[in-house]
Amino acid sequence: MKKPNIRVFIEVLKTLADQGFIDMEPTEGEYNLTSIYDFLVTSRIAERTVERYWLRLINEDACLMLTGLLKDLRR
Repeated sequence: MKKPNIRVFIEVLKTLADQGFIDMEPTEGEYNLTSIYDFLVTSRIAERTVERYWLRLINEDACLMLTGLLKDLRR
């Protein structure tokens, strides 16, 4: 299982910002997304829902700002 890179993290953040939620298993494809899931919850960008592994966006501004910062780092 590979650790996620910045590109994967940006895609998760973009999906969360666009949809307001994300259905994110701890392992998606070849990546272990547990660290991203935990970060989004502990930083209060997202919260867990009743549905298993779903996250709901609770701080859109922080999500968008973090996405922008990470995109800038990739350049």
